Amino acid sequence: MFDAGETVFLVTTYPRPIAVRERMEIERGPEHYQMEREDVERIRTLEKRMQGYPQIKSLKEEKLLLGTENRYGIYQIIDSSPGREYEFMDLNFIERHGYQVKKEDYELIYSDKMYYGDTLDSLYEKFNIAHPEDYTGHSLSVSDIVVLNENGNVKAYFVDSISFRELPDFLQLEPELNQEELAYRIGDQFFAIQVATEGYDYSIYDKEYKLMDGGIIDNPDISMREAVQDILEYESLDQLERIPVDYDELQEKVEEVEVEILQETRGQRKRVPVISEHTEAEAGLNGMSRSEI
Repeated sequence: MFDAGETVFLVTTYPRPIAVRERMEIERGPEHYQMEREDVERIRTLEKRMQGYPQIKSLKEEKLLLGTENRYGIYQIIDSSPGREYEFMDLNFIERHGYQVKKEDYELIYSDKMYYGDTLDSLYEKFNIAHPEDYTGHSLSVSDIVVLNENGNVKAYFVDSISFRELPDFLQLEPELNQEELAYRIGDQFFAIQVATEGYDYSIYDKEYKLMDGGIIDNPDISMREAVQDILEYESLDQLERIPVDYDELQEKVEEVEVEILQETRGQRKRVPVISEHTEAEAGLNGMSRSEI
């Protein structure tokens, strides 16, 4: 989980846990560690989704390519791959010699969150002048690939001799063409969407799994990702982080809450006193009104 880019905390006798900074801290001994519950849920969901993408090699890579957090990743050519034939060469050279830039020739060297102001140019400068301490690759160079995930929109860019060139076919990911359902934790709410006959059916629940809102997107021609983005923008939730959760588990919790509410409602109905005509008649004889019974 640490390798996947999640924050792991060392539990100590101090009032607050301490964030682990290096992998060696975890490898070193039998200390106790913990993570935020939301991060654990996110990792478990990613592990499930990863089964459908054999081309994704690690949780860190899946977090970059399939996650909803704004991230960037740097790919560099594997030493033993055919890509060594065009390493450090520009696209003109690659095209002239009949080579193809293939993802299987590359490995994800580094990935991190994108912050305000991060661009392809600023990342190029960062990974040439001021490498992060945990960066193990060579300085960002021609033939490297930079992948940006911005609000779920994932694009790959080839570092060319002068600038960057987008490579639409590099990733070859079709993350939602065959996906029937999705669920997220967004702030203190939950969001679920599934394919319907006329488009997409969505629901929004509060933190206690009670239904708040929902509806139908009557447009089967757009992708599920586009439908999610449209809904969240309309609900003013698009700026909050989306933490993937298991759709089936969310629905199970929703059903449990619905059953509890139904049982409580039935119990309240049973406790309401039933006043028969006979009781009312006796009350009238004794000079009592309905409110006094």
